[in-house]
Amino acid sequence: MRIDQKDLFSKALTLEGMTTQYTSELSNIECEPAVGQKLLGIANELRSLLRCIDNLKEAKSSLLELEAYTIDDENRGKYQFVARSLFSYAVVNYASCFLKGGQEKKVPLELFKDRLAQEKCHKEIMNYRKKLIGHLDENDDLREDKVVWVFQNTSERIVPLNPELSSFRTLLQREPNENQWIIHIQNVIELLKEKESEITRSTNEILKEIVVVENEYEK
Repeated sequence: MRIDQKDLFSKALTLEGMTTQYTSELSNIECEPAVGQKLLGIANELRSLLRCIDNLKEAKSSLLELEAYTIDDENRGKYQFVARSLFSYAVVNYASCFLKGGQEKKVPLELFKDRLAQEKCHKEIMNYRKKLIGHLDENDDLREDKVVWVFQNTSERIVPLNPELSSFRTLLQREPNENQWIIHIQNVIELLKEKESEITRSTNEILKEIVVVENEYEK
């Protein structure tokens, strides 16, 4: 296995300006076809894993912001759209890690789907995504709304005018400074980091055989 010097990019410098670390895409490594396919598979798995960790961090950050925001009673009643936005952003980021993006796509965290399926917080978040945010036809138990009719009162009778939706969007219920979703998401992040470390260790056993060459491909 070998990699050309030109495919290594400086990542970290000392105070003296000497490079101490490099980065490179795994596809730049020249190796046997079987090893190359394995590295490609590793890269795809890690990409999905790291994307999910990033999404989960976003979800956790949004819930922490929501928690701090809703502690203030005045804020809670004054700017409901902010609370709804933070809540929806957290749900969508979390749920995207466990759903297919299209017919030909895989579930990003397929390996962990069954493992987390019975977790109370996981089921709650996925339920909110499916019923409150994702599908209008399946949200009756999470969204309390009814069709009401507006009437105008006249001296002779009540005149019917137009229909309206009397709606109440259910948000996450919790006590101040206590949010089990945040704890759950952090636990999932730690679980994925363990998997990332496991993949990294096994991959490093392959990559340690790399020899650096200089402009070898141009000769």
